[in-house]
Amino acid sequence: MTTPRTIVGLSAALLLALLAAMAPAPAAPRSHAVAADLPASVEAISPNSLRGHLSFIASDLLEGRDTPSRGLDIAAEYIAAQFRRAGLEPLVAGDGGATASYFQETTINAPMRSPDDFWARVRVADGEWVLPGAAASVLSGPMALNVRDVPTIHAPFDADPATTFAEKNSPLVVLTNIPDPTTIPADEAGAFRERYQQFTTAAKEAGAVAILAFDTQPDSREPARRSGLTSQVPVFRIAGQRYMNIPAGMAARNEPMLTDLRYDIPQPRPAGVRNVAAILRGGDPALADSYIIVSAHYDHIGRGRAVEGDDIYNGANDDGSGTVALIEIAHALATLPDERRPGRSIIFLALFGEEKGMLGSRFYVQNPLVPLEKTVANINLEHLGRTDDSEGESVRRLVPTGYDFSTAIEPFIRAGERTGVTIFHHPRNSASFFGRSDNIAFASAGVPAHTFCTAFIFPDYHGAGDHWDKVDYDNLAAVCRTLAVGLVELANASEPPRWNEAHRATGRYVQAWKKLHGVE
Repeated sequence: MTTPRTIVGLSAALLLALLAAMAPAPAAPRSHAVAADLPASVEAISPNSLRGHLSFIASDLLEGRDTPSRGLDIAAEYIAAQFRRAGLEPLVAGDGGATASYFQETTINAPMRSPDDFWARVRVADGEWVLPGAAASVLSGPMALNVRDVPTIHAPFDADPATTFAEKNSPLVVLTNIPDPTTIPADEAGAFRERYQQFTTAAKEAGAVAILAFDTQPDSREPARRSGLTSQVPVFRIAGQRYMNIPAGMAARNEPMLTDLRYDIPQPRPAGVRNVAAILRGGDPALADSYIIVSAHYDHIGRGRAVEGDDIYNGANDDGSGTVALIEIAHALATLPDERRPGRSIIFLALFGEEKGMLGSRFYVQNPLVPLEKTVANINLEHLGRTDDSEGESVRRLVPTGYDFSTAIEPFIRAGERTGVTIFHHPRNSASFFGRSDNIAFASAGVPAHTFCTAFIFPDYHGAGDHWDKVDYDNLAAVCRTLAVGLVELANASEPPRWNEAHRATGRYVQAWKKLHGVE
């Protein structure tokens, strides 16, 4: 989004959220066919309701919902308002007679980045080039620096490092051009990492105190801190078309260059974060004391490098789509008539910090709000909105991770037969993505847990273009109905789901389940 932004204050944001929470949900479009035997509240899950929620959750106002951030706090309040609207019970007990809360709170130590962390200036006899922090990010090997008047050389990344750095043994700064690591094809990634290691090692041995790596592509989408590269010398990535020709241009002048450079490592400081938790009590006395957790992470990655003037990474599909699906499914099940209320209790859990290493789910598992041994399954929702999967169109299809890892998938297969949505076993990604979302925290504790998605990877994944207007809302409504129907069947089953002990990938989860339940 390239329009100028005016970020309003927190009170105004909360007012918008509360107004949205009080607004009646739009009726489902007549033209969108659903199974005739679905409960009315499940049929009422509509594209317009989902669109309304997501246009707020993934708006520029929330600034990408980084963990921690003001935008993440606003999103938490909005989710709690929707749980309240649905009549769901808060799950977090109040201390000392205080009112129960939807918020499971904790504190994390988070590094707070600022453009002021980095500043560099490259000087020649009759001019200088100033490189601001807004254009820079750490590619690898971060360390605090404060140097002045350091001799500087241009070293092409694709040249022979032994020749480039021959006979250099004094402190120097290296200017080079390096392609965006996140755009390297998978079959070339190994060679690129090897080349990067050779180049940075040779620079270090020649006396380099820093490398300024100018992008060869001006509009790379992925924040550089996610490169996964390592080096013994700090490498700072300089992005933006106005800077990319500096190294070659300065080298062509054949003049001595000096660099002043300062980098302050962001210092962690305590910050409050919250999971948002509500419960729908089970309607069957024999099952109500066992629980299913339906989860989605409501954070994203915040701000990043600007792409065509847009530096807010809105995270509409990742994972705004899972968040709004959680909201709509919670409302649908909470408003079922009493005679159709699910037998088991269902917990709706919006998680912080997935993008920082599944922080919210790991915190919950370490501090469960209901006993883990009574938690029979976790159904995690992620990437549900986009149908333009990198492998092709993915319409009316749900793909669970760990498809054959447990029996928890079976009710959803039957639900899909009722709603016309295929539960698809991806031959590669079903297993390889099992550990890449919040379900893994529950699975590692022994709870059968799976993530459902529509597209594993899509064109704007972790990019500035992941906007709410690119979501297929008709399809999102269809998969939400399917998930709701499958959850009801899972909640009504007399026997809880079990890990597939015959599968070679489930051994650690089976052992964790046995430990959780005291089984030898």
